[in-house]
Amino acid sequence: MFTLGGSTGIVLGNAAIDVALHDTYYVIAHFHFILSLGAIISIIVGVLYSQEIYIAGFPFYISLISIFYFIMKSIGIIMTFTPMHFLGYNFQPRRVYEFPDNYNCWNFLSSMGSGITVLSMIVVSPVISKTI
Repeated sequence: MFTLGGSTGIVLGNAAIDVALHDTYYVIAHFHFILSLGAIISIIVGVLYSQEIYIAGFPFYISLISIFYFIMKSIGIIMTFTPMHFLGYNFQPRRVYEFPDNYNCWNFLSSMGSGITVLSMIVVSPVISKTI
C-alpha cells in the first residue's frame, strides 16, 4: 500500500500536476493509500500475528485466516482506490453526488472493492474478538 501510494505522491510532487489534480479523486486515493489504509492494515495484521505467536508458542506459525484476511483486504483496497486514480486523471471533482454516465464503470468497480474489504473484516472479526 505504501509503494502504490508513494508512487502517486511522486506524481503529486510536481507543482503543475498538483494544481491540476487538486480537489479530485486522485488526491483522495493517494491519501487513503498512504495514511489510512497502509497504517490500518499494518496494525491489524500485526495484532493477528502477535495473537498467533501467543497461541502457537512460536513465531513461524501463520494461520489461514490471517492469509485470507491479508489477501482479501489488499485486493479490496486496490479495487476500491485504483479506479479513483483514473477518475482523478479525468478531472472528476470530489464531493459530487452524481457521476457522468461514462464514469459509472469506475464507480461500480470501486464499490465492489469496498464490499470485498468489508467482507474480509466480517470474516476475521470473530477471530480478533475471540482472542483479545
